[in-house]
Amino acid sequence: MEKPYPERLIDAGCIFFEVEREFFSRKTKESTDKKAALFYLLKHEGEMGLREISRMFDHDVKSVFEAVEKVEVWKNIYPTKHQQLKSIVKIAGNLKADMVCVDIKLVNIHVDN
Repeated sequence: MEKPYPERLIDAGCIFFEVEREFFSRKTKESTDKKAALFYLLKHEGEMGLREISRMFDHDVKSVFEAVEKVEVWKNIYPTKHQQLKSIVKIAGNLKADMVCVDIKLVNIHVDN
């Protein structure tokens, strides 16, 4: 069974920004552009409402609205920011698994016969 698209967007945001899901729920000013990008994508690509996003990440609706509006402005001004959004959407489109694993360490094990 495939994850719902908004869930895959969140996973893609975590992969792209190299953060854990909990990062988007933190109420610090740390990397607000990352949060804003994800909230924007959830609203416009994931077709979620502002209230739904605010509940999901435990933020007030006003701050989610302001974050989404911020992205509306800078996505048309800064090509790199616009490319970030496209990259996250592309990653989300490629995620078909029920679980996403990150930080996998491959170890070469040599067994003597």
